Amino acid sequence: MPALIRNAIVLRYANYKESDRILTLFTREQGLLSASARGCRRPKSPLLGGSEPFVYGEFALFERSGGKYTVDACDIRESFYPIREDVSRFAGGMSMLMLTEKSGVSENAEALFSLLYYALSYLSYGQVDAADITICFFLRALSLLGLRPALTECACCGKDLRT
Repeated sequence: MPALIRNAIVLRYANYKESDRILTLFTREQGLLSASARGCRRPKSPLLGGSEPFVYGEFALFERSGGKYTVDACDIRESFYPIREDVSRFAGGMSMLMLTEKSGVSENAEALFSLLYYALSYLSYGQVDAADITICFFLRALSLLGLRPALTECACCGKDLRT
């Protein structure tokens, strides 16, 4: 079976065995998918950099029986490294990745994928406060998922909060 080539963002990983990882990837076409990266924890592995959170890259995936995937290669397009240098940016970025993972989007994730990519870009290279970007991401993501909060009236009494 031929390899699938997918642009994906690594949401998280779990160490497995001695030198493997299981990656949770978020793709534009398939949404969330899980893939094993064999041998990626070895010091000279070409998959070492591509198996970290926040990494955006082009992943070559081999589909095994049962719908399971194995990462054959990764071409890193963006690592968003500045996020790792500041605690507030890191906390905001990890919460974005967690919300994306918990959303459970499995198909047609184009809008959420674009929102996550641009939010990570602004978080990494922008001059705006990390908390502001995180809040904006959460509001837009919840709206895309159909969970738009009512911000103009009180949830208990229904009173208009704009006055």
